[in-house]
Amino acid sequence: MAAAIVTCLVVANIFVTFAYGRSANYGKISIADLPRLFDDAALFDEVYDQRSVNSAPEMVPHWPGSDVKVGQVGGVAVDTNNEVVIFHRGRFYMPHGLTIDKQGNLWVTDVGLHQVMKIPKGSHEPTLTLGVHLTPGSDDKHFCKPTDVAVASNGDFFVSDGYCNGRIMKFNKDGKLLHQWGRMFEGPVEAAGNADFFIPHSLTLIESRDTICVADREHGRIQCFCAGLKNANETGLFVSSINKREFGKVFAISYDPNLDVIYAVNGQTYSVSEVLGFTVELSGNIVEKWSPDGLGFGMPHDVAVSPDGASIYVGEIRPDRVTKFRRV
Repeated sequence: MAAAIVTCLVVANIFVTFAYGRSANYGKISIADLPRLFDDAALFDEVYDQRSVNSAPEMVPHWPGSDVKVGQVGGVAVDTNNEVVIFHRGRFYMPHGLTIDKQGNLWVTDVGLHQVMKIPKGSHEPTLTLGVHLTPGSDDKHFCKPTDVAVASNGDFFVSDGYCNGRIMKFNKDGKLLHQWGRMFEGPVEAAGNADFFIPHSLTLIESRDTICVADREHGRIQCFCAGLKNANETGLFVSSINKREFGKVFAISYDPNLDVIYAVNGQTYSVSEVLGFTVELSGNIVEKWSPDGLGFGMPHDVAVSPDGASIYVGEIRPDRVTKFRRV
């Protein structure tokens, strides 16, 4: 088993910390702010292969271990080797979103720097940085508090931009802007168009369907569009909407190709008090609701699923934690 890795990226004299760990049995996890590694067996539980969409994810108790301390968890992702990466607000500036592509590169967004960065695994330096340092904007060269990234197999990637601009931007692997769509619309969802976003907060890519889905946070819906990977002229065309009263707000989404479902986590509104995880079919049907010990989440901010679909991870801002669920 390879040793756990901790990398630190210094951006504008501010340390950005990534914690890596195995999601399978006998893995390791490290947090840069902690003085030592932790016992393997205490951190991760066995992942079961037999699972179905009819059995809701169960929380894995005592993961990642009571000794592991994190700040507010802005992002969580799982790479192709089942390594879990936690993007937490310990000694960060204003980190927000975290994605791992199929080559193991980390893609992060910082809503304070107004930038998106691609960082090779194990590296201290980004190989691609988009956006102007500490400078928000709405033109083709700027972001304003970008929230998330989704990366296609061909290297094209999508950015949800985010808290101010309310748009989705598509780039090629070199960072050239290919297309953008959407606008910020703070009115009620009943009056919102298909690409009217009230904080596009999270993205998930469904390559088999050439579809990119957006968590339209404050409108409490999931909006799906053509990704344009097969035909660039179709990029941004509306495909479908998933809008359920139970959502309230939709903070994060993650697609599982093994079961062909989307995992989502919500947030409270005046009419929705339960903060839960949802398993949602692409048709829009909610097939499961789940949470830690059935008691609900505090303030979930991100969700990720392992490549084999066996494990689901939810990162929360309050309380500061990452919770692991497994299918049995």
